Amino acid sequence: MRNAKILFVVLTLFLLVPASITWAQTISSQKGLTTAIFPTQYGIVKVYLPEDIRPGDVISGTVLCEPAGKNAKQIEKNLSALTKYSISVDGNKIKVPVAPENFKWLVHLDRQLTSPMELVNVSGFKIHELPIKFFQPGINEPPTQQQCIIPSHALVGTPITIKGTFDGDAGNTQCFLNNQPVQVLAESKRQCNLMYPDWAKGIQALSITETKDNLSINCVQPVSAVQMNVSTGKLNLQKGEKTFIDVNITGLQNLPDTALLTLINTTANVVVMLPSNVVAIPLPPDSVGSGNFNRRFEIQSIRTGSFTVNVNLDLP
Repeated sequence: MRNAKILFVVLTLFLLVPASITWAQTISSQKGLTTAIFPTQYGIVKVYLPEDIRPGDVISGTVLCEPAGKNAKQIEKNLSALTKYSISVDGNKIKVPVAPENFKWLVHLDRQLTSPMELVNVSGFKIHELPIKFFQPGINEPPTQQQCIIPSHALVGTPITIKGTFDGDAGNTQCFLNNQPVQVLAESKRQCNLMYPDWAKGIQALSITETKDNLSINCVQPVSAVQMNVSTGKLNLQKGEKTFIDVNITGLQNLPDTALLTLINTTANVVVMLPSNVVAIPLPPDSVGSGNFNRRFEIQSIRTGSFTVNVNLDLP
């Protein structure tokens, strides 16, 4: 089965600014990592969790905040406001920290489908709520990998999932990329989730170590950093005007299998993307011997308005 590694690059053109702003919470999963986003007037609160949570599991997640502000004074003020919020889930209350911080959660055994995750203000009132889904193992589920499996390629700035037998406690797991520490965002008994750092370049050794019950897991794998840059031409299009999207990918050399690049125009009533509003380009290893891929896609506006194109890279 393909181990999806997906980067969503959203190109958005706004020609009109609404008179009022509505903040909407969202929850999404990619590459084995679930991300919950709670927006507020002071900035956003994010929660990272493993995607495969099961009742009875010990799991680890991360809470962080991103304060809004145009200068240091505004950011500091909004940071102070955000740290007065808390996350409440399954009987646990986690205070929003100044810097990203792990938390541990023992999921109640009687949980069947979902559990609410809430953003709570300093007065204890619920501001937002999102459902956390629990994984229900199938009858023919493959056995858990006894040793770590680290992917050979990783897209920088996106999550990377390491399969293996873990204990769900990120506090005893250490990850390094060429001797530089990499934070564990989430962990279950079957996987560990990292954010592959933006600064990664070329091929570097990724190591992960976990000590539990006097036993030590130690895995090391060279990982090739894949970078995808997406750029556009003119953004402020009127009806009939054209622009383009350039996709440049590096680091694809020595792929173990075929990668897949997809582009989806989600606003086909506003613009037309050529050659099609949905494009899927397989990238087999022999087609990217140099490790580089470049392609331009034309955009034709059919009416004035905003447009969005999702650019996704799925690595083997």
